Amino acid sequence: MKLATHPEAIVQEFGARWNRHDAAGLAALFAVETDLINAFGVAVKGREAIERFHTALFKSVFAGASFHIEATAIRFIRPDVAQVDVRWGVTGMPSPDEQPRPDLHGLMAIVMTDDDGEWRIATMHVMQFPSEPPPAL
Repeated sequence: MKLATHPEAIVQEFGARWNRHDAAGLAALFAVETDLINAFGVAVKGREAIERFHTALFKSVFAGASFHIEATAIRFIRPDVAQVDVRWGVTGMPSPDEQPRPDLHGLMAIVMTDDDGEWRIATMHVMQFPSEPPPAL
């Protein structure tokens, strides 16, 4: 499968595959040797592990949930390396006690690399914003 030729297209494809709960398709956007750290500090190494990780998430905490891209900023460090910041939101998460679960919002800090015209995610660190603003100093 030929991947996108620009980081923004990878971001859009990430959202589309996440919303289809397509763990294999999502993992294919990552480099084989890749690193992912989620908002809770769980580190996942390698494309296969990322697929297994998302398969479990899509069957549990994210079952029925939707991913939304709120904003994207791209900075090319070199022509073949880009820093991509994605503000995201997740809505519709199921709750074990049937109570509405609050939407999530955060930031993904991504490094993408271009390998012969195909961009892939080399690293991704996911941060979740607090549900309430931090106290004033």
